[in-house]
Amino acid sequence: MITNNGKILSDKDIKRALRTSMLAGSFGFAWFAVAGGPPVALLVDFLSDSGLILGLSVMLQQISFAVQIPSTLFFETLYSRKKLWGALLILQRLSWITPAVVPLIFPSNPEFAALIFVCMIGASSIIGQACAPVWLNWIATLIPQKIRGRYWSLRQCVLFVSFILMTLFSGWILDFIPSPDKPNGTYIGFTVVFSVAALLGTIDIIIHLFIPEPKYEPKTKFSLFNTIERIMHPFKNSDYLWMTISISFWYLAMGIVGAFGIIYLRKSLLLSYSEISLLVITSSLGTILIGLPLGFLIDKAGARTSAVISMIIMPIFGILWFFITPGSYIFSFPGLGKCSLPHAVLLFGVANLISGGLASTIGTCQFHMLSSLIPENRRTMAFAAHWTLVGVLSATGPLIGGIIMDMDVESLNYTFFTGVKFSYIHILVVLYIIVILFISVPCMLKVKIRTGEIPILLLLSNIKNGNPLRAVSAIYNIYQ
Repeated sequence: MITNNGKILSDKDIKRALRTSMLAGSFGFAWFAVAGGPPVALLVDFLSDSGLILGLSVMLQQISFAVQIPSTLFFETLYSRKKLWGALLILQRLSWITPAVVPLIFPSNPEFAALIFVCMIGASSIIGQACAPVWLNWIATLIPQKIRGRYWSLRQCVLFVSFILMTLFSGWILDFIPSPDKPNGTYIGFTVVFSVAALLGTIDIIIHLFIPEPKYEPKTKFSLFNTIERIMHPFKNSDYLWMTISISFWYLAMGIVGAFGIIYLRKSLLLSYSEISLLVITSSLGTILIGLPLGFLIDKAGARTSAVISMIIMPIFGILWFFITPGSYIFSFPGLGKCSLPHAVLLFGVANLISGGLASTIGTCQFHMLSSLIPENRRTMAFAAHWTLVGVLSATGPLIGGIIMDMDVESLNYTFFTGVKFSYIHILVVLYIIVILFISVPCMLKVKIRTGEIPILLLLSNIKNGNPLRAVSAIYNIYQ
């Protein structure tokens, strides 16, 4: 392998580059734990107290996927992409100082501070999405085919540790320093969290700049007709089209609840920041503990069938929102005394282990289908076109959630038989379930079964009743 400056990379050089990327990524994931986690939703809510503004902040992140196509076309014309990539992303990571200082600069005008924060989120998302295809192509080219699977698995585990540590840190800081909703509370806790995140995110990019860039032959000729043909070509494949529509509505459904669930946990169920952080961690743990083993199902049952099964099961956990009330379970331990655990932390914690794994499985199925449905020489633009449509279609989800959150549904003063008071979250959860089961699943079912995959009805008919642990063995036995 040759770099842009003509250096021949040895196996030792490549291994060093991959270790460097893993180190850099650990800083990047610490940044993402904040920039893509609860602190953003919580700060926007504190500043604006508006579901619409919160929904807009998430919507901008979704719509930003649309820049992947023009950015791909632009970066393809450059001989060296690393320097521009680094400059743009250093600017993006440093921009996350904004939420650290804006609330302190405009303490008497939080709505204006929220507007600045939301605009910054939009700008940051656009830069991040514009640079994403460059990084993926750059690092993927460096990884030898024979170790690709092992490397991504190891990288995921290392980055996951970083994510957990930063999530715990941010939750502890926000609990330790009184937030604005507490007596004598301030925004200092958010200042600390976002400042540390901006610093770590910047370190991620700086370290990446020491990774060699493989030689790249730019596309110097531009043709509008050929460009349109490259963008539209993947959609001629009906399976690619239906899979993209299905995934788009799945993301839309996730966005309907997403950030608004965090606000409900904080305001209505009275969870602390640390407790919310624990729920984020359990969901991420599900990716490792449940998601990775479910990769076996993808290999055996096929990506399309595994995605459909995951989409059918995942919404079931939404029913928990109708049963959880403020309060705690009390546990007694001989010789150790008593401890309490909020209902939401225990029940959602267990549910998140499973639903987090299912969400990871859907993402893995998405990548598998994208890779298998599109020829390698058209894959870069097909990925960009896919994410553009996903981003545009799913962007309405958080906007819908924000509008409903602002509706005064609590004034109906209705209480479910479970003792839970009717709130905006219950409308959002019902919409979430409807979108997945009646739009995402039917669209995914329109994707044709590939050779070697198991039809869903055959899969279900081979699963014995009474013992869910037999499900995996049943799938395996179909092939015996």
